Amino acid sequence: MKKFAYGALALAAVGAAGQATDTGWSGLDQEINSLSASLATQNATGPKVGGFIITSLDYESNPPTAVDNNNDGDTADAGEVFEGDDVLGWNLRNARLEVKGDLGHDYSYKLSIETGTAGSVVKDAYVDWKITDGIKGRWGRYKVPFARSGLISDTKLLFLQRTQIGDKLGFRDLGASVSGQFEMVNFWVNAQNGTDGIVKDMFYNARVTFDVMGDGVAMLEGAYGAGDAMGLTIGGSVGDDSGLDNGVRWLLEAALTSGPFSVSAEIADFDKDIGDNTPWDATASFMFTDQYEVAARYEDLDDADNSVSYSLGVNRYVAGHDIKWTLQYVRLDTDREEQGIAFDRDQVALGLTVAF
Repeated sequence: MKKFAYGALALAAVGAAGQATDTGWSGLDQEINSLSASLATQNATGPKVGGFIITSLDYESNPPTAVDNNNDGDTADAGEVFEGDDVLGWNLRNARLEVKGDLGHDYSYKLSIETGTAGSVVKDAYVDWKITDGIKGRWGRYKVPFARSGLISDTKLLFLQRTQIGDKLGFRDLGASVSGQFEMVNFWVNAQNGTDGIVKDMFYNARVTFDVMGDGVAMLEGAYGAGDAMGLTIGGSVGDDSGLDNGVRWLLEAALTSGPFSVSAEIADFDKDIGDNTPWDATASFMFTDQYEVAARYEDLDDADNSVSYSLGVNRYVAGHDIKWTLQYVRLDTDREEQGIAFDRDQVALGLTVAF
């Protein structure tokens, strides 16, 4: 189609030139402009359908439950829990269908629908447009631009789940944002509905990152595809939900890749109405072949139970992050006990991620 359009443009120019007079060049210009506009319309990208499926075989030892699985005749009162039976079975962690496209005139869109055991739900439904060079706007339902760990795609994680910080700060809502890039600096200014929905108060936040070394770090976890050059990106965010008396949160983060190594860390602080804690975590990985990457993660949740989490995993990349197997072990340690039952537990999972 492009060859045809360019050919038509050339023939029109030649034909018009052969008949042009001193007063005919304006008509030629109009014909060329008309054909150029038609060509631009033909070059607009149509809808592109994609998505991903993430499934796993999960094992968990003695997960807490409110059901008396021990058959001792006791029943759970409010706030009480019992030690549950071991769990083993297949899990549909995520299945999403995405439609993206360019509308021309510097506008594009994304619509994604996620399907799970609870049914289907719209995840993303937004429009992007170019405001000026290096700056764009976004309008609709989208993920809050706050934490790198929350913004990375589900298919590009080192483990089958995000960090606790990324999970908490990776929520979606309706709103509008402005973002831009100037050399090594990237910024976002955002406003969304917030906890009270469509009433009067809103959630506001600002985010900035700096690509300190090299081209920075790509929006994925781990060292796969990072190349030999060292890359370092640091960032910070702050936000406030005006519908809450104490709804301020902030985040500091850093991510580094160097050849087969990657390291990342983040620390966040949540005000009284949204946790009243300061969790942090650190993750490291190493590519020991072109297809295998091992990873380790430590998380301090800084909660009332003094919970900490240890994660170990290995990824086998069949086609990069688009097709990969993940084997992981997660250990959760807490100080909490209820009726003599420790909340500590072990989780093992073998997962398959396929993006299309």
